[in-house]
Amino acid sequence: MRFGLYPLDRQVCQFSMASYAYGLEKMQYSTNLLTFNVTQRNTIQDYEISTMPLREESLIFTWLDIANYSQTGFEFVLSRYTMKYIVNYYLPSGLFVITSWVS
Repeated sequence: MRFGLYPLDRQVCQFSMASYAYGLEKMQYSTNLLTFNVTQRNTIQDYEISTMPLREESLIFTWLDIANYSQTGFEFVLSRYTMKYIVNYYLPSGLFVITSWVS
């Protein structure tokens, strides 16, 4: 994870599986069902989670120009809930600075 834009950050994580024993000619993976039940998530999470299949260019893995391998998986995006940070940290800090300017 990269926290350069914390707390306004957004993380993109990729989970992929591939076979390195059998090439693309013998074995092909696919993702048929990709679901995420938001009602079963932890309510104190700091992120909104969304999932999507891998991009088309990520479905084939080429190793050293020797063979192509099938790959499958998904990508999930973690978008931080930023309103909590704005209200709890940025707004009071900004009001404190404005108050000190006025006085």
